[in-house]
Amino acid sequence: MHNLAHRHSAVRLAVLKAMDALVLAGAADAVVIETVVPAMRPLVTDHTPAVRSAAVGTLAGWMLHASSKARTTAAAGAADAAALLAFPTQLLPLLLLAVKDDNAESAAKALATAEQVWSLPLLGPFSWCFGGHRC
Repeated sequence: MHNLAHRHSAVRLAVLKAMDALVLAGAADAVVIETVVPAMRPLVTDHTPAVRSAAVGTLAGWMLHASSKARTTAAAGAADAAALLAFPTQLLPLLLLAVKDDNAESAAKALATAEQVWSLPLLGPFSWCFGGHRC
């Protein structure tokens, strides 16, 4: 993760792609919440618009993936479906941070992504509550 501060944006983008692969491959929740989520903040506020835009796209992908996984788990009757929403709720503040981007295109992409994620039908009685708890 130390390459997130590399001076070349191509290196930071490569780290982002590696983190994306790690999350989508099913990394342990503790690793994601303790390591990957905090590592995303510098990417969302990066000085290069391409890095910020890629970070927003990656956040959206993770949130959509996690909510889909939570719905599938709930449909299968698993009791821990709400816990799966703890991860995307940690990402939502980062996505909202990107809404105030200096680059109008990046800000619009972040806002559209936030609206898309917010409109997802989640787990019936569950909603976007911090910590994955019932609201």
